[in-house]
Amino acid sequence: MKRLLSLPDDELIAAVSQAFPRKLPGIKHIAARGSFGLTRRHAQCYVREGVALAGDAAHTIHPLAGQGVNLGVQDAALLAKTILDVHAKGEDWASEKTLARYQRARKPANLAMQTAMDAFCYGFANDNAPLRLARRLGMRPADRAGPLKREAIRYALGLKGG
Repeated sequence: MKRLLSLPDDELIAAVSQAFPRKLPGIKHIAARGSFGLTRRHAQCYVREGVALAGDAAHTIHPLAGQGVNLGVQDAALLAKTILDVHAKGEDWASEKTLARYQRARKPANLAMQTAMDAFCYGFANDNAPLRLARRLGMRPADRAGPLKREAIRYALGLKGG
């Protein structure tokens, strides 16, 4: 990352352009530079009276497989459902008690997905021999897992559980 940030504008534009699909419009100008590390973060508490954190405000995750977006959409959907359900009953939708229902459901689900993505990232980014063997041995049965594989995909997409 430091190397990229130190490149002259024209070389940085070339490097970034090479890394992305050609059908994206070309970069013409660099207005500013910056970087941020991809760090796992998880809020200790998602809610307070009148406030609820969702998506990247509540948790960040390695970008592997785009799970951050999926988790954020799942957060938003459950938060909206929670608020609408209690509002329909005439209850205080902004109370910490109400918002805690959302937190109780989403916080463990988000933590589980963060942990799984961390494990995948470590397992696939690491080149030591035992991990290479474990990947090779583990991927074949996982690929052939049929219904179990479909359920795992449904869960990751937010179509089940969480």
